[in-house]
Amino acid sequence: MAPAMPHTTDREARECVTCHASSKALGYGTHEGRYMAAYTKGVYVDIMNERGEVVTKTAQYQISPIPDLPMDLDKIITREGEQLQTVGQHWPGSGPLTKEMRDNMERIGVCLSCHKYVPDGKFIYRVVSTIGETLGMIPKNDQEHRKLIARAMFIAANVEIFGALAAAIIGVLLAVFIIRRKR
Repeated sequence: MAPAMPHTTDREARECVTCHASSKALGYGTHEGRYMAAYTKGVYVDIMNERGEVVTKTAQYQISPIPDLPMDLDKIITREGEQLQTVGQHWPGSGPLTKEMRDNMERIGVCLSCHKYVPDGKFIYRVVSTIGETLGMIPKNDQEHRKLIARAMFIAANVEIFGALAAAIIGVLLAVFIIRRKR
């Protein structure tokens, strides 16, 4: 969000998901800003009932009410693009990420769920990746990638659903065959 805040100041790079799958890094606040969304009412940390009402008579504020602060302090922008507070205004080009940047970051976060293994993960992923590359099956654009994912999901779902059924049928047929052969 601010040019003076690089991805990391450590020798070792951060894991990609610490930004790409983080609502705070995107500017939406910790846990989408839900954690401390009640600043205007004040925050109690005490025994509460199922409706969130304090039941003890001696409860005191953990955080006193702050009038006119309707969002979490680390929430910079809403998902609709409304900027809630100013960040880094003294640096040229700084500010909240654009909608396009935020959308791309979240999309990459989804990609990371598979691409942390593909192509360099476990043996089977390396084999599939090598064969796909050799046969020219590596997607070259987003549309080809979507078709590949849809095909993989279709195959996986069918194997998971019908694989156990097929194994059970084969097991029964094999048992019948063995029993008949013994007679």
